[in-house]
Amino acid sequence: MEVVSRSDSTLRGHVVAEIAAIDAARRRVTGAGFDGVLLVPCFFEAGRFTAGDIHWANVSGQPIPAGDTEFAQDSTFGYTSSNLRDFIAEKSRGTITSDEVHSISLDDIRLGGPTRVAEILDGVTGGAFVVVNATDYADLEIVVLGLLEVQERGKSFGYRCGPSFLRALAGLEPQGPLTAAQIWPTGRPGGHGLVVVGSHVGLTSRQVAKAQERGGLTETELHVPTLLDPDRRDAHVADIGRQVVEALATSDVLLFTSRTLIRGGDADDSLAISRTVSTAVIEVVRAALAAHPAWVVAKGGITSHDVAVRGLGIRRAEVIGQLFPGMVSVFRPIEAAPEAVGTPTWCSPATSATTTPSPTSSTSSPDADDPVRQTRSIHHSAEGNSRYDQRRMDRSGSHGFSHGIFRRQGWTRGHGLRYRPAEGRGPSRRRRQSRGHHQ
Repeated sequence: MEVVSRSDSTLRGHVVAEIAAIDAARRRVTGAGFDGVLLVPCFFEAGRFTAGDIHWANVSGQPIPAGDTEFAQDSTFGYTSSNLRDFIAEKSRGTITSDEVHSISLDDIRLGGPTRVAEILDGVTGGAFVVVNATDYADLEIVVLGLLEVQERGKSFGYRCGPSFLRALAGLEPQGPLTAAQIWPTGRPGGHGLVVVGSHVGLTSRQVAKAQERGGLTETELHVPTLLDPDRRDAHVADIGRQVVEALATSDVLLFTSRTLIRGGDADDSLAISRTVSTAVIEVVRAALAAHPAWVVAKGGITSHDVAVRGLGIRRAEVIGQLFPGMVSVFRPIEAAPEAVGTPTWCSPATSATTTPSPTSSTSSPDADDPVRQTRSIHHSAEGNSRYDQRRMDRSGSHGFSHGIFRRQGWTRGHGLRYRPAEGRGPSRRRRQSRGHHQ
């Protein structure tokens, strides 16, 4: 079993603490912790990649070090370091130094291939973090090939990663956007849908403004200052719930929290405010189930999780695909509140309009870009590994966005050995074939 700590691709969340909790649980169950932890926050479709150990984010078409973006100013999970080795030291509050963090560079990946990656991973012990540099999926597939080599020799690794690494690790091929017929095989039902927005980052607020400008949605707003007033809170939530139920009878509904961010005195206070607001959102979503929404869209990483798990009561759902290439997962609840079973649910992170889907059923957090753990069982065999040989790799299909950025930033892609699996298949295909009974 591979246990993956799914993180925010803009580096927010309980990075060190969550990995420590997973490692402790593993020690209780198996008697041994991780030899190391791969830190891979890449989300290529959203323009997030790592090079020179620095994590970059696309902001208005330009690559910006993550520590210089609005996401680094988060009231609860803020940070200053864009260099991921320094970032781990910062988040550990001094218990880990940057020198103790390992790194797999682009040259290691592109010149040394899986053998060099395996050599680096063989030297990782004591649960140390390993920064993985990558600007496209080809880089990640080479890392996974090296990872498989050391796993066969008994090494064990945990993962703190964004959406892109899961595709290479878990065996997912690129998928095209869903069609309406795939979302509604028996035809689109009647009724209206619910859009739920909880994220307060600037990108989300701009998207809300665009939706309001386009029109066609009945708007309902949860006023955060009122939610923080114990004397007015319950009545306000009940009133918004009634408004949503009534509006769903005649139109699609946009439910959003007020856009002015209210910060607490410190990170813990800010987190408490977020939880208070999230609970109110969930109560309104539960009330909305009485109107049987035809579909639900959740915007924001933690919002997506809470809407799905706490609001719709989803315990198991089929991930049927994505709305755009690599973007916006669509779920069909299988085990959930009775009113929610079968209702298509879209989940989109706060930091972009994108997520990466999985074709398997999920019993964990169904959102794709928040600091919530996912677990996935992946089976592979030595026989399956023999299907792959090392050859020169044609990178013409690599991700154009990051490649273009590297040209503008003066980076080179490296020359020399390239690696590609036999018959043009990546490590992900081998994993998927060997776990076919899970499809």
